[in-house]
Amino acid sequence: MENKTRVSLNTSALGNKIAAFKHILKISEAMGEGFQPYIAAVLPVLKANMGHFSRAIRKAVLKTF
Repeated sequence: MENKTRVSLNTSALGNKIAAFKHILKISEAMGEGFQPYIAAVLPVLKANMGHFSRAIRKAVLKTF
């Protein structure tokens, strides 16, 4: 084959990112209305990851919204 392309994926980092979004979701659910002051800090991170290539990350982000 000509022009071989190698693609690598850091599955550990991907797993950590998914876990982080799940933790944000759990914290926001547990805090309820008390989480409101943190929305401004978290929202840009969620928006930045809505178009992520990983379906699992997109799903975790959408659940967090």
